Amino acid sequence: KMAKALETNNSLRKCIMLEWNFSNKGCLAISNKLKVNKTIERIGPSDNPISDPGCTSLANMLFFNDTLKEIGLFGNRQMHSRDLFLKTIENTNFILEDLLLDSDWDAEMNFYLNLNRVGRRHLLRNEAVTQTE
Repeated sequence: KMAKALETNNSLRKCIMLEWNFSNKGCLAISNKLKVNKTIERIGPSDNPISDPGCTSLANMLFFNDTLKEIGLFGNRQMHSRDLFLKTIENTNFILEDLLLDSDWDAEMNFYLNLNRVGRRHLLRNEAVTQTE
């Protein structure tokens, strides 16, 4: 039901799903709806039984979503999805500003998230930017 609501939402900006007990299947459904949702800026599916397949669906969703600024995934069981999130943030998603995973502080991930926070997408889209800017 939540996934269907996200598809047609045009006002909700934050969706915290702490301890809702939804799994990878629910995460996949929500990820698919977030590909088309243009209002949600923050999601927090933390402390749910989500593992790498669910986290991978969220990382892949970032290729399509241009409004999501924060994902909170702490308390889940992601082990190997960090690299896919990093690749996505490094190469294609210049919007996401915060990614909360269970892993230790990550200098490389934080570098790209910081670039996004200071407006990397605007800089890259401006063809008139000089090298010194």
